[in-house]
Amino acid sequence: MPQVTSIDHAQKLFKVADKFDVKRAAELLRAALTPFLAAELNPLRSWAIAVRYGVEEARRAAAKRFRPNTIRHPPKELAYVTALQYFQLLEGYGIY
Repeated sequence: MPQVTSIDHAQKLFKVADKFDVKRAAELLRAALTPFLAAELNPLRSWAIAVRYGVEEARRAAAKRFRPNTIRHPPKELAYVTALQYFQLLEGYGIY
């Protein structure tokens, strides 16, 4: 498996793993993606990516960092989460 170098790189690798239905690769990618999501400056982007790929630890951490009044422009990754998931984030239910 190639070394993950960024969030964008991990997303491309997830796409390939999904296309070929390689579940073990997805598990490894989740682990490799976690530190990049923690370092992402935009917590909403980090949260949306974590939700999309099932990176629970990173999802919870990003939800704790998120402040609705600090986001000026929604990240493109928000398109991959449901309205219910976003509502739960806004209501604080996404933090366990």
